[in-house]
Amino acid sequence: MNNVLIRKFVPYIVLFIGVIYGIWPIDAVPDVPIVGWVDDFGVIGAAILIFLLFYLKRKNKNTKENHFSLPEL
Repeated sequence: MNNVLIRKFVPYIVLFIGVIYGIWPIDAVPDVPIVGWVDDFGVIGAAILIFLLFYLKRKNKNTKENHFSLPEL
């Protein structure tokens, strides 16, 4: 597959799957107060983090001035 195409759409797919998992009624851990919500928050948080890392890295490459650097993924 085209590497550019993958880097362009993977963050959005990961974010979409993470949000869907968080609102889907069937979970890996049943939604009992606090214990069952931990996996939902973990998956949603990881999806948002991955999305932001890819987004900021791509945005950073498009700017002429590099204000900060992100680790290679």
